[in-house]
Amino acid sequence: MTWLLFMVVLQINQSDAWVKHAEIIQTLHSEKSCIREMKKIFADAKEQGNEVPKMVNFGCVPLKGRSI
Repeated sequence: MTWLLFMVVLQINQSDAWVKHAEIIQTLHSEKSCIREMKKIFADAKEQGNEVPKMVNFGCVPLKGRSI
């Protein structure tokens, strides 16, 4: 099964929140590899002295359907 590693950037204010940007970062062949890549994003940011902002969210989602 194919997995999508995606990123969603939220715009948050006092009264509501909405999606400002969404992007598929990578396609992978297993949930385990998707989670590993997501953790690597956070580790790389920390290694560079940065943190991923709280309004940036990552996730792994299976792409269901028939393959071509």
